[in-house]
Amino acid sequence: MNKISKTMIITTACLLVLAGQALATLEWTLDQTIPLTMGARDVAESPDGKRLYVLTGEGSILVLDPRGRVETTIPGPFNANRLQISRDGSKLFLAGEGQKSLRVISLAERVEIDLTDSPFKGNAAAAVAVVVFSDFQ
Repeated sequence: MNKISKTMIITTACLLVLAGQALATLEWTLDQTIPLTMGARDVAESPDGKRLYVLTGEGSILVLDPRGRVETTIPGPFNANRLQISRDGSKLFLAGEGQKSLRVISLAERVEIDLTDSPFKGNAAAAVAVVVFSDFQ
């Protein structure tokens, strides 16, 4: 092998070694700043991404929609500093440092049904219950 071939092989080997050790950088952008009515202590996002639960310093829980607007507030005070949501999004778990108990809050969807132009019989303001039977035989 001549001197140029050896130099080319050594240069190529060095470049391959150095290329394998390239450092990546994390690129990020601030997407949104959500103003809150109370200071935040912990945050959890629902599994479907439709809600954000914010445990406040005052011990209540703010429920925000994807745009950051307060949908509802779960009143406290909950003496907790940690908030976690179940995988299926049906429960919130609250824990406090040094506490010997865990609070579990059940969550359920409430859907408003638009009855505009729907025929009905009886009092329009009467309470209605919808029952789902899932055990057909």
